[in-house]
Amino acid sequence: MGYLPNSSDTPVIKISAKWLREAEFSIGTGVTVKISEGCLILLADNNEVQELRRELYQV
Repeated sequence: MGYLPNSSDTPVIKISAKWLREAEFSIGTGVTVKISEGCLILLADNNEVQELRRELYQV
């Protein structure tokens, strides 16, 4: 957990690791974030969700 330099007090989380690809978080894969008190859940979007997002952005 950190903060961006020259930014407001907005927290930043950066995750970078080879195991992300093994967990189906490839470059370009969409991510759905679920938020609960004290907990973040990251879900790699499946092909259907990714296609729906592409269609939405084309509108």
